[in-house]
Amino acid sequence: FVQTLAATAEVRIYIAGEIVVQEGDEGDSMFIIISGTVTVFQESDKKIDKEASAKPDVLGLIRSNQLNMNNQNKIAVLPKGSLFGELAALGINETRNATIQSDQLCMMWTINKRNILDSLAQFPDVRKHFATTIMRRLDSTVSPRIHTLPLFSNFCERFR
Repeated sequence: FVQTLAATAEVRIYIAGEIVVQEGDEGDSMFIIISGTVTVFQESDKKIDKEASAKPDVLGLIRSNQLNMNNQNKIAVLPKGSLFGELAALGINETRNATIQSDQLCMMWTINKRNILDSLAQFPDVRKHFATTIMRRLDSTVSPRIHTLPLFSNFCERFR
């Protein structure tokens, strides 16, 4: 399975502080961290300060893919060998659930939806493992996020 993924993966390099994916953006690929670590953030107030991010960095460069992280809650740090973006790659979500920022120089494989689905079709045992992993991920992320939606803010706690 890994060899099949490797054959279809695009290798990408991210520098420290670079945004890999932004919460709310459309996505159709997943990432596997080959080296380095990344931090997972979710927006605390659903407002992104893109104006603040347009300031030059220490090299005098403006990096449009770096955002102000002040309104972000740190959720996790993912080490090498971790994967993310699988919900978008498998068509479960059309938009990204979190922002991923590289902590250091990172190398990643990016695998698009078509290639991951083709690979899973060839390996039924791996497909079952992915299904279990995704169910766990959904259980740990969907329920807590539902409680923060304005729609449910006036509901009694026992109905949330």
